[in-house]
Amino acid sequence: MNKKNETTIEKIENGRAAFAFREVKEYIEKNGQSSKFRSYIKKMPAMIQVNGLGQTLAFYYSNHSKEKEYGDIYNIIGKWCSIQLSGLINSEDEFVEQVINLNSKSYKVVTVETLSLLNWMRRFADGMIRTQD
Repeated sequence: MNKKNETTIEKIENGRAAFAFREVKEYIEKNGQSSKFRSYIKKMPAMIQVNGLGQTLAFYYSNHSKEKEYGDIYNIIGKWCSIQLSGLINSEDEFVEQVINLNSKSYKVVTVETLSLLNWMRRFADGMIRTQD
C-alpha cells in the first residue's frame, strides 16, 4: 500500500469517526441518556452478520414507531451512507428499499460501510451514555 492510499483510508476512517461522534453526541443532547439507544447500536452488528443488512434494516425500520431509538439509528446510518456512498445510496428514497435492491457487490460495500460506522458509534455510545450499575 502506498502513502497516497494510506492517506485516503485514514481520511475515510477519520471522517467516519467524526460523523459517528457528532451523531451520538447530538442524539444525547436531544434525547438525554438512553440505554436503549446504546444497546440497539451494540446489537446491530451481530444482527447484520446473522440476518443480513437488508433484514436488519427492515427490522429497525418496522420498529421505529414502537421505539424511537430504532428509527434514530436507522436514520443515522442512512444519512452516512447517502454521504459516503452517494453513487449507491441517495437521501431522497427510502434507505432500506435502496439496500434491498442493490446487486450483491454493492450490497456488500454498503454492509461493510455500515458495520464500520456502527463500530465507531458503539465506541462513542459506550463512552457517552452512562449505564446503571
